[in-house]
Amino acid sequence: MEITKSRSAKDWAISLIFIVLGVVLMIAGSTSILILGAIVAVFGVLLLLVCRSACHIEGNPASYTRHSIEFSSAQKNELVEFLAGHSTHLDKKDGAGGLLLYVYTTKDSRAGSVDVPSGYGLLYEFSQYEYVPVGEPYALSAAQVDELLK
Repeated sequence: MEITKSRSAKDWAISLIFIVLGVVLMIAGSTSILILGAIVAVFGVLLLLVCRSACHIEGNPASYTRHSIEFSSAQKNELVEFLAGHSTHLDKKDGAGGLLLYVYTTKDSRAGSVDVPSGYGLLYEFSQYEYVPVGEPYALSAAQVDELLK
């Protein structure tokens, strides 16, 4: 399963607002306002090129938002059991480091049905100065997503 990032409607809207504001300032002002307008317009173009806040999962038409949660290495077995659906409660202890969980959630109206899960979880473990994936992505139910994000 491949996860790609793309531009969301919010990314487009914010970028276009800056571009239009910059162009208006360039048209309607003196030399100093012209320079300010050019800077604002260039900032809008850079936002348009860089911002990609939506995630798309291969084979799924829904748009997802990524949330990151850190766990201690001691919770690995408990976390894997929860993600696999063998446990219904996860004790989130303070203490970051060792494990990184990306939770991909969607607002799609079909989410939570048998065909479309409410989210996906992708677990990474810190090893030799980089995060390495632990297993395949897990399909999450609505209850699991709520438990992780509370």
